Amino acid sequence: MKIYTKFGDEGKSTTPFGKIDKGHVYFKVLGGVDEIMALLGLIESKMNEIESCKDIVNELNDIGDDLKALLDDLWVNNPSNQKLDLKRINALEKSIDEMTKSLDPIYGFIKPKGNEVALLVNLTRCVVRRVETDYFRLIRSMNMELDGGKYLNRLSDYLFTLFRYLDKIL
Repeated sequence: MKIYTKFGDEGKSTTPFGKIDKGHVYFKVLGGVDEIMALLGLIESKMNEIESCKDIVNELNDIGDDLKALLDDLWVNNPSNQKLDLKRINALEKSIDEMTKSLDPIYGFIKPKGNEVALLVNLTRCVVRRVETDYFRLIRSMNMELDGGKYLNRLSDYLFTLFRYLDKIL
């Protein structure tokens, strides 16, 4: 199978919704999720070297699977048969609550600083926020009824908490 099709050479690409312009928000969301997954891979590679982070690496692997399901759901657009399991939101919330137990309360904006891995996690959180905004714009403009926005919102919360947690323990 060839990797190139030349369909996109004119600035359009084929999707389940027909050919659409590559500047469409659909491709911003796909590219943004791809960017998140690349950043998570980088974070995982750095955390694999840290024994105390093995559970977090496993969680990041699960998040990668969740993001793939989110992309599959966007491609198929079948609200009654979504692959993204919203029970995963509960898992993220449980992890957030567990990490928060060891963190100081927040009283204002946090200036990112500290450990390189923690800063990469924070950068990933920023990308998730951007993709979340684009995701909601997309599903509203195309009258989709998918639940990925809820997941992206909680993923951002998880990454924010993980950033603070790693900055404290590393």
